Amino acid sequence: GEEFSSTAGGTDELIDIRGPADGTWKVYVHGWAAPGGDSDYDMWTWAVPAAAGGGTLSIVSAPTSATNATVGTVQVGWSGITAGAVGDWYLGAVSHTGPSGVMGLTLVNIDNRP
Repeated sequence: GEEFSSTAGGTDELIDIRGPADGTWKVYVHGWAAPGGDSDYDMWTWAVPAAAGGGTLSIVSAPTSATNATVGTVQVGWSGITAGAVGDWYLGAVSHTGPSGVMGLTLVNIDNRP
């Protein structure tokens, strides 16, 4: 099967798998130079659908079209989030579509972890 990895030198690692195949996935964690040989870690997973709907992230305003080499602003809103709630982490995606369907996704997150 296909392999994905994150091997940055810091403590925060991230792997984004866009359009993953259906089935069972295994995650292996190799703690490099972990203190004392063992270390606790936290792992979060999200499944963000490419199709619109199904969540509480919404588009407040956006251009009706895009032109190469220009800048546009997309304003998003998120309902159902507790302001300042330490420990909450949310992930969503804004899809960009064209005549043939979805052309790309922009990930949007709110991270209130301590």
